[in-house]
Amino acid sequence: MYLSSPVVANGNVYFGCGAGVFYALDCITGKKKWEFKTNGVIHSSPAYSDSTVFFGSWDSYMYALNSVNGSLKWKFKTGIDTVYYNQVGFQSSPVVYKGVVYSGCRDANVWAIDAITGELKWKYYNNGSWVIVTPALHNDTLYFTTSDTHKFIALSATDGKILYTGNCKTFGFSSPAITDGTVYLGNFGGSLMAFKSKNGDPIWEFRTEAAKINKDSVITSKGEFDLPKIFKEDSYSGMMKAMDILYSLGSILSSPAIANGIIYFGSTDGNVYALY
Repeated sequence: MYLSSPVVANGNVYFGCGAGVFYALDCITGKKKWEFKTNGVIHSSPAYSDSTVFFGSWDSYMYALNSVNGSLKWKFKTGIDTVYYNQVGFQSSPVVYKGVVYSGCRDANVWAIDAITGELKWKYYNNGSWVIVTPALHNDTLYFTTSDTHKFIALSATDGKILYTGNCKTFGFSSPAITDGTVYLGNFGGSLMAFKSKNGDPIWEFRTEAAKINKDSVITSKGEFDLPKIFKEDSYSGMMKAMDILYSLGSILSSPAIANGIIYFGSTDGNVYALY
């Protein structure tokens, strides 16, 4: 599976795949320049900076490779889960900002790693909740959402200290977008939400058509999940049924894009929306 979005730089296209291989191809010919093997699937889209490509793998490592020849510059080990064995690895894509690589992780941490040395700058723990989204950075502030704790969080990019938290009501798998002092993000309950970037105060909330219908009556009057109605069975088949219910709400898993004063995003109800 190819879930890693490609990044283009210096005539090459870089991307990872579900087989755990990271590739560099010539943009014009498609000829493989090099490949690098990890020990886990790669869903993380790469970041490029200063002739280096950065990406995370489900093997729990963040990698920095020489973009010309694919040689390893460094790899950084994240958390290990010996309880559930699924709280590990990167779904989030890294962001490089002022010489630091930032990324969320399924080990419930947001990591800040020195882009040159691969050494830890700081980490922020999210009480066991995945950070699936790619963090957004603006004015030395890092913005992201969490899964099970349903938080919208702003941290100091310099030292990882918390600036404020907000409520995204349900799982936050949609990476935030920022413009003109406003942060936009989607949630699993089918809402596109807008917050003030300076303090996290909510501004408005738009609900998809499927979320308004709420056919299984699993969204409460507060816009939150009625979890006992969704997760009824502790089994694989029960989880699949729960996911079908969640997707029926018009979940917003895509990341909003903003252009000319219009916000664009996709939904699991099969629609692409444009708001202004």
